[in-house]
Amino acid sequence: MNAKDKNNNKDKKHQIYDKIKNLPTTNSRKNTKNNLDLTVEHIRRWFVLGEPEIVAAALYVALTHVYRSFYVIPYLYIKSAVAGSGKTNLIQLLRPMVWNETNSDDITPASLSSLAHRGCTFLIDQLDTLMGRDKELARTLEGVFNGGYKASGSRIKMNNDNIGTIKLSTFTPKIFAGIEIPLADSTMSRCITLEIKKATNKELDTIEEFYLEDIDPAGIVINEMWSEWAEDMSESFKGKKIMKLPDKLDPRGKEIWKPMLRIAELAGKEWYQKAWDACLNLAIKPREKDPSEHVLEDIKKVFADLQNPTRIESQVLVNALLKYEESGWYEYKGNGLTVHNLPKLLRRFHADTAGTKRIQPTKWAGAGGETKRGYLLADFKDAWSRLDQSSEVATSATSASDMATMATMAAPENTEFIYDPNNPLSESQQRQKFNMNWDD
Repeated sequence: MNAKDKNNNKDKKHQIYDKIKNLPTTNSRKNTKNNLDLTVEHIRRWFVLGEPEIVAAALYVALTHVYRSFYVIPYLYIKSAVAGSGKTNLIQLLRPMVWNETNSDDITPASLSSLAHRGCTFLIDQLDTLMGRDKELARTLEGVFNGGYKASGSRIKMNNDNIGTIKLSTFTPKIFAGIEIPLADSTMSRCITLEIKKATNKELDTIEEFYLEDIDPAGIVINEMWSEWAEDMSESFKGKKIMKLPDKLDPRGKEIWKPMLRIAELAGKEWYQKAWDACLNLAIKPREKDPSEHVLEDIKKVFADLQNPTRIESQVLVNALLKYEESGWYEYKGNGLTVHNLPKLLRRFHADTAGTKRIQPTKWAGAGGETKRGYLLADFKDAWSRLDQSSEVATSATSASDMATMATMAAPENTEFIYDPNNPLSESQQRQKFNMNWDD
């Protein structure tokens, strides 16, 4: 960027600062659309972000000023795949704009709980590093995060005299950044994630150089603007429902996006559409399945391709799964999926609605009296019913001839001994052989 371009950008920076600062303390500072437009303009001046990410960040800034008007609020997670992408700078940009900011880079466990109880907006950079180096702080952070998304969230803490206890509120906005955050999945599901990428040289030429002395003055004025807005608007949110929620959102997605969609609704049709688009882009991204969920879905495909037999031998099932090249089971754990590591993937799932039985291999006597081992179709039905409803079972990549071959190899299975009248062995002989081989 040449000197002329830098001067032009500097002039634009002063223009937005003057535009915000010179707004009279009247309805113009309490206009939701006007405030959101100026907040977006300020963020865009310094960062290369997608429109959904910028819209979500601006709405979250507004939410911090009125969060007590809602029962549930989301967290804002600033994520990047590599260091040097701008996570810290985005934290610093948001810091002066949010309500009662607390920059938590060097916070202690004791002060963390007290600050959350009094109410503030936490801005925590490098959360993964903080939790990795201080176990006590990590436990406190998990406690503050676990229930702090809802108005009733709290932690119990011992009094200084170690006799009585006190109840501390954890309900407060939280903005944090990191590469891999070691928080529970349930906590991460309450986050709106802004994934930022390292800007290219060409992209850097489109934004201004980042200096705190330049961004703070405008950020402080934006904070004042939102504070004045909140004085009048806080009551307008209580007990109100938004017009509509995207049908594609799961219950958790609807829960965490309600407050921000409600704010956008006040800004008019244009902003409501922007918020709706941001919601669909940031909340509907397919969640990356862990190997256990992935294999559960693929097993459903195998059973379907085999016309849903009542049972399948373990090796037959594994052979079928290995044919799904797109799933990568041939390279799972380095040596590929086997009859030995498949049970480990499935052991977290229950085989009944009561949760008293796990999915695991079972044994039965084959036609020739030999013991066979595999899985029951019935054992998977409850786990399949709980799979993400939005995921559709893909068409099997295995050929019909391969499936037909495997179908002839697959025998019925059961968790208990079943007498086979077609087996030349007597019932007692079949039972004896079944029991002898149970632990093979």
